[in-house]
Amino acid sequence: MEHLQYPTEEVRQGPFVIDVDHLKKLDELLEEHWAKLEEWHTRNVDEITDRRVESQPTKRHEDMDRDQIRAEIADSYEWKKSERKLTIGFKGGKKAESQTAKKLLARPDLAELVPEWFSLELTQGPITIKMESTYLASSTHGYSVSTNAQVNIAHEAKSAFGRWLGEITPKLWVRLWSKMTWAFPLQWGLFFLLLLVFFAVQTGADSPTEAARQQYQSRLRDAAAVLLEDGTLAEEELAEAARISLELATEYLPPDTELPARRVPKTWLWIIGVSLLLASILSFRPRFELAIGRGSRRVRIWKRWLRFVGYTLPIGALTYVGLPWLAWFLWG
Repeated sequence: MEHLQYPTEEVRQGPFVIDVDHLKKLDELLEEHWAKLEEWHTRNVDEITDRRVESQPTKRHEDMDRDQIRAEIADSYEWKKSERKLTIGFKGGKKAESQTAKKLLARPDLAELVPEWFSLELTQGPITIKMESTYLASSTHGYSVSTNAQVNIAHEAKSAFGRWLGEITPKLWVRLWSKMTWAFPLQWGLFFLLLLVFFAVQTGADSPTEAARQQYQSRLRDAAAVLLEDGTLAEEELAEAARISLELATEYLPPDTELPARRVPKTWLWIIGVSLLLASILSFRPRFELAIGRGSRRVRIWKRWLRFVGYTLPIGALTYVGLPWLAWFLWG
């Protein structure tokens, strides 16, 4: 008889930012599927017991009643194991175990610890369902959920925990962002190189004095053009023409001239600002965070950072750049 073969493992790429609501949902799944596994375990032990009682008893079982036979089966190697365990690993190597996330959230001794990973194991007799940390290609962090059994109840539990992982799996742009390990610290080297180019350009630019001299010289040339409009100079214009000629020849600048302020071009401000922001974004890439202990505050910070990078920043940039174009298109 042919049997349907289920995939025994699902893998999801992180990094995961798991908040309290996600942990509550995980607890609900734990309660639901642990109850189903216990029911499945009880039903199967009863069925095996009934078959053994109905069959020709062995000499060893002749003097045993049904309850004794059932107890022996339940205590056998295949059916004895029963374990429900949620484990959190913290920085420094400390670990904490419990049957639910709710109990771990309530433990005061974990308040100052920073979670680094978690794992989950449900075992009833021959069935084991696991969720654990794994590393994918390019050292990408992820989680897998797997089972060792090809039975419907194991597949249902694995699929349910797989869907939970799917709900917390980050969007594609976050996963790509987390892979950019090659960027650090390269982006800061490029940023400082950009600053050197900026200072070199600014140093080579005209000083305020030179800019004022050029403006004054331009006004002198305009005044000379006015004097020469008729082609000849009146006697009273000769002194003015001589003064203009001398000041043009010597590139003279009156000492009481008001010097213009040195201004940085807006283009450079844009380039430097955007480069600084990109360097910062590449320096603070998303990573695994779990809302237990100090992780609760870190989850809130990372969710704000992801929202800023993924929504606020693009919308702000599009608004700043797009509104002038839209205004030009509508009103010319």
